[in-house]
Amino acid sequence: MKHAHRTWVLAAGALVVVMLAAAVEAAAPPPPAPPPGPKPPAAAEAVSVAVLGIRATKESKPQTDPALQSVADELRMTKFNSFRLIVSDTRQVRVGGGMDVSLVEDYALHVEVEKASPESTQIVLVWMRVEKDAQGKPQARPLKRVQMTIRKGKFFLSGGWELKDGAALFGAVAVK
Repeated sequence: MKHAHRTWVLAAGALVVVMLAAAVEAAAPPPPAPPPGPKPPAAAEAVSVAVLGIRATKESKPQTDPALQSVADELRMTKFNSFRLIVSDTRQVRVGGGMDVSLVEDYALHVEVEKASPESTQIVLVWMRVEKDAQGKPQARPLKRVQMTIRKGKFFLSGGWELKDGAALFGAVAVK
């Protein structure tokens, strides 16, 4: 009986030692972190893409929507004299990703971000129009594809698609 008691004490002692060792390991401070290395800039991961949809007309009394001041100079170079903002959409887009913006009369703009740097961004701009196929199902048809590098904060104006009422549709894209 004494022997069994000793075994129990040894077993209990071993158990206490094991539990104590585990508690010491858990309470030990974590190893020091490796020195910080260079991290890619956050701008390279995602950029802010702004898309403006613009309705352009010829009017006897020219007007430009105040929200279009950032592209007013480019708009004045078109054959139109009045401009109204119809869509404004700004989103964070990851490099390698894209965004779609619906405009009017089944037109849409697709913007893909290919590369980004602190000064400029390489994008692909695709004008799309949704049309019905032979079975009557809507299908997006690409109308124009433009690959470009634009400076951050500067708008690129594209389009001039004729709308049903004789107005024109433009799109302006900027990366911020």
